[in-house]
Amino acid sequence: IKGAILRSPRFARCDHTRAISKASEVYASENVDKIKDVALRFPSFVGYDHARIVSEASDVYGSENVDRIKSAILRHPAFAGRDHVRVVSKASEVYGVDNINRIKSAVLKFPAFVGLDHARVVSDASEVYGSENVDRIKSAILRQDRKSVV
Repeated sequence: IKGAILRSPRFARCDHTRAISKASEVYASENVDKIKDVALRFPSFVGYDHARIVSEASDVYGSENVDRIKSAILRHPAFAGRDHVRVVSKASEVYGVDNINRIKSAVLKFPAFVGLDHARVVSDASEVYGSENVDRIKSAILRQDRKSVV
């Protein structure tokens, strides 16, 4: 708790009972332990308007993906603080607008995807695998059958 306060002084002034209660209304009461863990690891999480965040993300990723959005937020709390319209737009500049659904799917499967500099990732990979393989690199990045990312 001391670490959370030192990382985010506003954490000390928060009404934690109310913040955890409001978050559990959005993420479900059975996730209250996960919510508390996220709040301690990512102190600004307690100050978010979670209903708004999930609503805005569902506008981007689809209302059918609300559960996947909530799961992504609890697994990768920084996901909640992103402008998802911008994230998808910037990624589509690299991977192509025809891949928007694959980009959205990749984000929901691997939430840290939102924080990547995709142009740099593809550029770095093309230095290793060759510029002639850029399309294959992009395809490999967006593949959805992988269990983990190396």
